[in-house]
Amino acid sequence: MKRRVLALAATAFAAILATSTPAHAETITQTHGPLSIGGYCAQQINSSAWIGLYELHGLKCYTSAPTGGLQFVGWGSPQAACEHLTPGYTITSYARAYSDAITCTGTR
Repeated sequence: MKRRVLALAATAFAAILATSTPAHAETITQTHGPLSIGGYCAQQINSSAWIGLYELHGLKCYTSAPTGGLQFVGWGSPQAACEHLTPGYTITSYARAYSDAITCTGTR
């Protein structure tokens, strides 16, 4: 009788473990400013870039213009920028933020 009870208890415990829900994924939301985006631009778009702006029409990379101000040096990918700025996370969304920053949301 004790063996049956123990066997049933072991089977019930195994069933509980098999149907338990996995741990929830960690989700983060981070906002990265133009200088952080510039790091992505320098590594992935143009080595002279030092600032990146997520503007109305996309992510643009800039360097200093010889006459002052900024000079456009290439387009970046918002998805790739988020992946670069939040390593170890799978990017689920991104959005334009204040001052042409980018807000990245990801899970792991």
